[in-house]
Amino acid sequence: MKHVVWVGLVMATVGCGGEPEDRISLVTAAGTVTVDGEARGDIKLTFSPVKTGATDIRPPIGATVGADGKFSITTYEPGDGAAPGQYNVTMTAGSGTAAADPSVDPAAMMAAMSGGGAGGTTAPFSIAIPKDGATDLKVELVSQKAAPAKNGGGLMLGQ
Repeated sequence: MKHVVWVGLVMATVGCGGEPEDRISLVTAAGTVTVDGEARGDIKLTFSPVKTGATDIRPPIGATVGADGKFSITTYEPGDGAAPGQYNVTMTAGSGTAAADPSVDPAAMMAAMSGGGAGGTTAPFSIAIPKDGATDLKVELVSQKAAPAKNGGGLMLGQ
């Protein structure tokens, strides 16, 4: 009887925890965030896969933007990258961003552009992770100060 219980525990342990062989293949995915051409940190990015069908098993991923404006996307472990494909991205400003200068708060800029109100998160925009990966993904924001347009600023994405 003890032998059967032990085998059951081994089976349960092996089947849990996202073993490396169960993980999807990743490519390097990193870039920078700028506001008015200057590096901007204190931002969290969340990437939700734009599903291409029932077999598309990419999980949501994220990145924290450092003080130097640089980020590395994380799927399983910090900075390990992402599965290639299209992602909708939302941004959340850290606690110091809006307090320091609300006119360059990325969340407020994105909310204004999408017709939303002030809040902690933004309407999503889209970005592609290429098959070979990328270390030069760019999220370039233009604040209300730099471009006081009726839409509240702007966004440019690129590689």
